[in-house]
Amino acid sequence: MVRQAAVGDSHGTIGLLEDSNQGGVSCEQGTDSHFTVRAKLMSLDQIAYECGFPQFLKIDVEGFEDRALKGATQILRRRPKIAIEVHTEWVSRYGSSVGEVISLLNLKDYRVWIMPYTAEEVSAWDGRDFSAYPPPKFMLFLVPLVTG
Repeated sequence: MVRQAAVGDSHGTIGLLEDSNQGGVSCEQGTDSHFTVRAKLMSLDQIAYECGFPQFLKIDVEGFEDRALKGATQILRRRPKIAIEVHTEWVSRYGSSVGEVISLLNLKDYRVWIMPYTAEEVSAWDGRDFSAYPPPKFMLFLVPLVTG
């Protein structure tokens, strides 16, 4: 099933920036120079309850990562495989941080690979602080650890 909706940690409607080269959700202030499109806002958990829980979660939400993850608590408890693009500079526009996004992922439950923005290949994460990776973004790939 396909849903035409934005994802976050609440339900309702939200303004999406249209053709802004900045991506993302309109903020309360400073969006007069960009047209917005109104979109239905749903949590990933709500979609999972309606359509089934995913085994793989791909998140590319232009700085809205913490809100998408906060709306996916039930999905994350099931430890799906995850690919997520983390925008190191844009997360602050929504009142979050890279550290908060990382804490929502529970990395201790996963094998983690990273692809910094400037890299051409994925490598195993060496435990380095994520603030050490160059802006504007990096990709994380998470595979659940086998428990047993």
